[in-house]
Amino acid sequence: MNSRSARTSFYAAILLLTATGTPQLFASGSDFTRTTKDLTLTVDSRWAGGRYGGYAPIRIRLRNTGKPQELLFRFESDGYAKLPRVQQRITIGQNETRQFTMAVPMVSESGYGSYAGGQLTVRRNGRVIKNLSDSISLAENGSDSVNCPALLVVSTKKVDCEPFSSAANSLSAAKGMTSPYGSSSSEDYQVIDPIMLPQSAVDYSGLDIMALSLETLKKIPDGARSAINNWVRTGGKLLVYETGAAAADVPELRGLLELTDAETWRHAPINARKPIKIITEEELQGIGVSEIETTPTEVSGDYDWENSPNTFAFHPQVLGYVIAMPDNPFPGTPQDWAWMMNSLTPDSWRWTTRQGISTRQADSSFADFAIPGVGGVPKIAFIVLISAFTIVIGPLNYFFLKRRQQLYLLVVTIPSIAFLTSCALFAYAAVSDGFGVTSRTRSVTLLDQRTKTAVALGRTALYAGVAPSDGLRFDADTAVFPIWSAGQDSPQGSVDWTNGQHFSSGWIRSRTPMQFLSTVCRTERGRLEITPSSDSATINVANGLAWNIETLVVIDDEGNTFLGSELPAGDSNSLKRTKAAEVVSVLKRQYTTHPLEIQPSGAAPVTSSTSITTYSGYPSNEYSLNLNYTDGNLERTLSRLLKPRNTTTLTDLHRSYIAILSENPGVELGVENTDPKGDFHVIWGQY
Repeated sequence: MNSRSARTSFYAAILLLTATGTPQLFASGSDFTRTTKDLTLTVDSRWAGGRYGGYAPIRIRLRNTGKPQELLFRFESDGYAKLPRVQQRITIGQNETRQFTMAVPMVSESGYGSYAGGQLTVRRNGRVIKNLSDSISLAENGSDSVNCPALLVVSTKKVDCEPFSSAANSLSAAKGMTSPYGSSSSEDYQVIDPIMLPQSAVDYSGLDIMALSLETLKKIPDGARSAINNWVRTGGKLLVYETGAAAADVPELRGLLELTDAETWRHAPINARKPIKIITEEELQGIGVSEIETTPTEVSGDYDWENSPNTFAFHPQVLGYVIAMPDNPFPGTPQDWAWMMNSLTPDSWRWTTRQGISTRQADSSFADFAIPGVGGVPKIAFIVLISAFTIVIGPLNYFFLKRRQQLYLLVVTIPSIAFLTSCALFAYAAVSDGFGVTSRTRSVTLLDQRTKTAVALGRTALYAGVAPSDGLRFDADTAVFPIWSAGQDSPQGSVDWTNGQHFSSGWIRSRTPMQFLSTVCRTERGRLEITPSSDSATINVANGLAWNIETLVVIDDEGNTFLGSELPAGDSNSLKRTKAAEVVSVLKRQYTTHPLEIQPSGAAPVTSSTSITTYSGYPSNEYSLNLNYTDGNLERTLSRLLKPRNTTTLTDLHRSYIAILSENPGVELGVENTDPKGDFHVIWGQY
């Protein structure tokens, strides 16, 4: 059988298995305890999410009754879908207990339902401690299933999540979040005990929803609760139940979650309490989206939750939401859960929609986010050089030596000319691209001066003349989501968590474009001091931020708009009151002059074609999700701020400002020094 026939049979088998498969349980993980004479190791990798991106936390607790020692923990993937290698070195004293997490970036290509996991080993003095090593399973790629939100429930009690799963599958299928060749339902939920919870927001980055009771929330450690709060600010949904009263009447809840403005709680909208059609497993398999919408099935209107605005309430928390319920929502019915999910922005429940990408498949928009004038193939220069090389090494070289009757020198001149040409090409590449790192970053920072917190979202492209020997380094709380081009293999890199987050090898290569999204919630004490002036036509602004501002728009308490420019760090100025229509025009002009899509000037991009490769009629990525990067939080926020639908959309942003910066506002690039080109940075601040 030839290779093409083999591929055809493989994809036909995949389609057959998908069409006849059973529901897949994607919530993953395992837990075990191992002991030696001086060490007791407990490992728990049970978690939800990770099918489309984020990190999978391997939670570890280690007790040492022997002498102080240094150990190396390492996770290495052994499944079809190769995940990054992750390691962490720890030092533990005698009679000491250490608890930590190794977060595995969920970066890999589609495994078509194959095993995604690996081996956790513990090494001492370079040798594996066999009694402490074991295999760990992690989330499989979810491209061949319904794209549903991932739910993690933290509870000591048994929790029935099936109604939630049914509602999530039905809502997602109705929106076309399925494979075009039929899908299996997705049961991406997990129930874990409230112990060994991670204390970094990165560890929660693969989740969509987390649910726990108020009593449980009060008992978890401050570090874990702070990490959960930061994860919510970056777009997560936290459901706190059994609050005993309406959310706005529970001051303890507001204190635990660091919420502001009790009046911003929104009650459950009764008009969103509409029955949906429940999609069955049989309907999902082998049918298209249009068929799902018209297939005649009975619509069930069963509800368990009370038909009242006080059934639940939700509070916006930067990009995420806190949802509070006086009672226990589990199990509920699918219609109950559909009511809750339809009460918020429906698409915000899904990881891929919030980010606009999946780190478990190639990105078709990779080539659009190029660094201006960098990283392209110089077609004209290449054609000129190769043509000159061919003429010189061939006809000219031959006729010159023949005329001198020294054809025997061809064995010397040919390799010499080839060597000189190679040196010339290398010199040209060194001059054009250099040996350093060139970058392009597009970011938005949401700064709340009242709580001194900032959520920074950034997309970064890197191009290294020579790859940094130290790789890339990020803060331990920064979630990094690698992006790669269609036609390329997923990055096969290593991550070391010993000192921060070190992408040590395999992520950035010489003269090869590399891109990633980054998300972080950090403390930010810098601020703009905005005070009214005696003249209502102006407003006073002092720039207490660390960055220079190119364009600044301020919206005061009453919705008046003020416009200014060129405000350096540490300086102050008065902004003139300007009509909202004129301000909108200025913002739109800034957005237009800094587009997302930039092609390398005078060069073809060094990326593979984004067309789908086919083998005998079967697309090689038939399970790939149809994603749109502009739907993600970063681009959606930029569009909302800089392209408001009308003047009212802008003037409704009371007590806030929009600052367009001339420099990077602290968005991590992974390397200390780069040559930035085509950067665009925006801050939306609330004061």
